[in-house]
Amino acid sequence: MCNLSARWRPLLLLAGLLALATFLRVYRLDLSWFYGDTARDLTIAAEVATGQRWPLLGPVLSQSQAYLGPAYFYLLAVPYVVVKHPLAGAYFIALCNVVAIYVLFHFAQTFFGRAVAVGASALFAVFPLALWSARTIWNPGFLPLFTLLFMRALYALIVHEHSRALVALLPLLAILMQLHFTAVALLGVVLLALVLFRPRLRAGHVVAGLAGFLVCYAPYILYECTHGLANTRAMLHFIAVDQQGGTARTLPLVLHELLWLFPSALAGFTTAYAWPEPWLQGFFLLYRLEAVLFGAGLVVAAARVWPGRRRARPAAAGRARACALLLLWLLVPTLIIGHKKMGSWWYYLDVLYPSQFLCAALVLAPGRGWRRQPAWMAKGGTWLATGVVVSLVLTQSLLQVMLQHKIARAGEIVVDVPKVWIGSLPSPFIVRVLPLGYRSAIVGTLWQDFGLDASALWAKVHGAAFDDPQEKASWQDPVHWNQPFLRYLAGAGAARRPEGVVAEWHYLVTRGPVDQAGLSILRSQRIGPYTIVAYRPVVDYASWRLARGASRTPDGPRVESWQPLALPATDLGLTLAPQEPLWVQGRVQLPTPRDRLQLAVSLVGEVPFDVPGVQVSGEEMMARGRVVRQNGIAWSVETVFESRRALGEGEHVVDLEITGVGRLVSLDVYEGHSLSAHASGAQRAAQAP
Repeated sequence: MCNLSARWRPLLLLAGLLALATFLRVYRLDLSWFYGDTARDLTIAAEVATGQRWPLLGPVLSQSQAYLGPAYFYLLAVPYVVVKHPLAGAYFIALCNVVAIYVLFHFAQTFFGRAVAVGASALFAVFPLALWSARTIWNPGFLPLFTLLFMRALYALIVHEHSRALVALLPLLAILMQLHFTAVALLGVVLLALVLFRPRLRAGHVVAGLAGFLVCYAPYILYECTHGLANTRAMLHFIAVDQQGGTARTLPLVLHELLWLFPSALAGFTTAYAWPEPWLQGFFLLYRLEAVLFGAGLVVAAARVWPGRRRARPAAAGRARACALLLLWLLVPTLIIGHKKMGSWWYYLDVLYPSQFLCAALVLAPGRGWRRQPAWMAKGGTWLATGVVVSLVLTQSLLQVMLQHKIARAGEIVVDVPKVWIGSLPSPFIVRVLPLGYRSAIVGTLWQDFGLDASALWAKVHGAAFDDPQEKASWQDPVHWNQPFLRYLAGAGAARRPEGVVAEWHYLVTRGPVDQAGLSILRSQRIGPYTIVAYRPVVDYASWRLARGASRTPDGPRVESWQPLALPATDLGLTLAPQEPLWVQGRVQLPTPRDRLQLAVSLVGEVPFDVPGVQVSGEEMMARGRVVRQNGIAWSVETVFESRRALGEGEHVVDLEITGVGRLVSLDVYEGHSLSAHASGAQRAAQAP
């Protein structure tokens, strides 16, 4: 019975870890990150899955004009062969990360022992930043699995001197180098390991490994051969610009963040939401303890290297080589990435996963030194280590679940960008992203339930819910993601149009309840914190026009010529100079007399633009409220105006003035708003008297 229990205990423990890891990676996966590059990746992967495209290049290299190899697109295409929904890619990446934990357990058990395998697997399964990468459709999401497979092959080559491991090692390296440019550092790990340990290599295995490497890189090599090494030259230019773009290496900053397990990056994803202060203090206390264990593990690994090298016994030499490779795995990428001058994102060091947790587990696992202690002391140490691991697993699991609940209530992912950047940014900014699930539900409802044609998606949709110009551009561009996404949402058949749909309908999408004053609402629907309203607008969208550089007179702007303006103008792209207001004019058609008229003016630009005044039939409207939101490099300003008196039936002319210096990306005028739902008191301007 005891032998049976000892045999099944690790298997049951592994099954529990995998179940927890799966839950944390797929729970509310509909709230995963969606941005412009995600749209691009999904489009290409879907086309690869259907045989419409065979890319020779992969994603663009961040901050450059160079491209990686296409392995990422081919990997991401796998789920879309059988499932035609955008979230299929998110589930595929999440499950690949669950497989990575399974690989980690067996890898660590082989080379470090069962206790280290349990500790490292448990810590990696719940680590918040690893969970973020595993729940996002992007190329770093595949790094943990392929890095672990690569390191398993390297350990087999160096520790066990299995020359045939080269057959898998080199193709895996080729795939990793196409997943993210930082994986090039793993080539340095291989070269140093070969020089330091000189394993016996068979010529046949070397040839087979190199052949596999070239096969995995074949599309990229074909592109370079047919384009005069254009991408290689772009990469070299990127490296040169990086070395000229800064004044100092970022290595000290990278080391600090790494040794403390990137607390700034974690804060960048969580501090935008409200948390109980005692909970935060307790969580970060344990988080700092985990970082201390990681640092202590580095010392333990280094201490095990040198005594092992002086011993003749193979077991001791194997343990020394395993720890030496662990240190190389950590140090080489860190030194290479720290060589950058322009700074790095936190995920540039995802190639280190899960080496940090192997180090921490070396401290927590009972080692040889514990066996010389009294039994009660060794048992107490085991219980203490178990308590630490369980506490970290519970708190970090709870953080993940609570974070998804907060994102669901807010309806958006908020990232404080300077905190997730290692280096210096010219100015802090916030990125707000509509999660993929909400986007899918909103657009799917407009498409299937409200009967909105794909061609009219942005011609008739208003509101500040989609206030990021990059997202709007990605939806408008049929080559980008709009058409494929809508096809997936519609399914195999055509979209069903509900009865009573007319061409004059417009649609308002806002966070929170809509101020329905004066709206001729035909239908409404709530999706989480968002409200979709179908209504007949009083704004005559065919009548709008704009003028630049007009002179001001007591009777209004003196305009020599007007230009037609199609609203919503999501790709306006006008650059305003100082003292150069933009004048916009249009009409509203009131079917009946109205006690008041409310109009919302939405502006998105590279700087916050202002609307100092709006007139209806020559009379100033009063400003009821104003919301300013920063999203990346764009600023969204929504201002609501209300007429001061009742307006009669018929046509009324609306004049508005826009001021600011910089590029105005988009402009819209519509009825209805939800200022109170998506702005705090600090964000909302005081109401006019």
